Amino acid sequence: MRTSKPSDLRLSIIVAFRARPPRGFFFQPQGSVSPWTLAVLTIRICLEAAISANPV
Repeated sequence: MRTSKPSDLRLSIIVAFRARPPRGFFFQPQGSVSPWTLAVLTIRICLEAAISANPV
């Protein structure tokens, strides 16, 4: 898989984790991630995008 930007790679890793996280990831069975974990990742990505779009 080829990516043009580091953010593309980060998103592809997140998508891969959402599809099938490693066994025992966050103390859960394979294939599941808690909604809280996904919410935290989504908020973090949005904040990083906002900060990089509006440098001080």
